[in-house]
Amino acid sequence: FNPANIAPQAGYALTSLSTAPSPSVGALVSIPVASALGLEIEVGSFYVTRNDTTSVALPVNLGTLTTRETSASLEFPLLLRWHFLSFLSVGLGGFYALGIGTVTDSNSGTGLGSMATSTDQGWDVQKYSRNDGGPAASIALRLPVGGPVQIVVDARVHWGIANIAQSGNPVWQELNFRDLMGLAGVRLEMPHGS
Repeated sequence: FNPANIAPQAGYALTSLSTAPSPSVGALVSIPVASALGLEIEVGSFYVTRNDTTSVALPVNLGTLTTRETSASLEFPLLLRWHFLSFLSVGLGGFYALGIGTVTDSNSGTGLGSMATSTDQGWDVQKYSRNDGGPAASIALRLPVGGPVQIVVDARVHWGIANIAQSGNPVWQELNFRDLMGLAGVRLEMPHGS
């Protein structure tokens, strides 16, 4: 789920924003740093997809423009995780994201907005920055299955602080990505020396 903080250019008015849940995949590695305190460092990477639909009213009542936009990025979190119970932990840290591939816009509208064409172009051509980053937080539940195998359920947020809309973006003055993720997976605990 990718809610965004957005502000249109002067003269445009945002009339709606909707976000569809989008599949993502990734892997995480945990490195114990103070086992007696339940602390570990967690690093990883995620392939994150976005699927947002926005509608704006064009300046001077020239019509409306509705855009369904899809994009993808690689996100690299780094968290300090504290296991305050054997099965429950919280993590705090940050993340860096890099936009990859192209940004696809499917456009429709009324008035002048009906003349907008659909595009599949690079981030730079669309006037979006590929780079993002900011704070990250997580709460995770680990359920033992047997031996070194555990099921992990993790809820996390990556709170982008970079303005993705570059100078010259025709519609957006400000665009910040906010990724709310629900993760589920398998954890293999490797033996480590004391």
